[in-house]
Amino acid sequence: MTEPRALGWHPDPHTDGLHRWWNGEAWTALVRPAPRPSVEIVDVPLEDTPGTSTRISTDAKRALFITGVAVVAFALWGYIGLTRNSDPAEPSPPVSSVAEPIP
Repeated sequence: MTEPRALGWHPDPHTDGLHRWWNGEAWTALVRPAPRPSVEIVDVPLEDTPGTSTRISTDAKRALFITGVAVVAFALWGYIGLTRNSDPAEPSPPVSSVAEPIP
């Protein structure tokens, strides 16, 4: 094995998982655990990822449709309920805050 030329920590030639200090002439008694390999994080755009889709699924479309129909139905129900007794020909009786005596 060729000896490293630069001063510093290098993989130990005799023990896996350790780094040993090379002083430029010989290996020293100084050892340390080898650093873990770094993990490179790569951002991949969704468009380039196979198997992904930006389309709305059929179940999501169905849920949106049902929600829309329910909103419209409740809006109509509320409108009909509010306008049902508001006939301008028949005024509603006045509301009194004073209790009338019982005969």
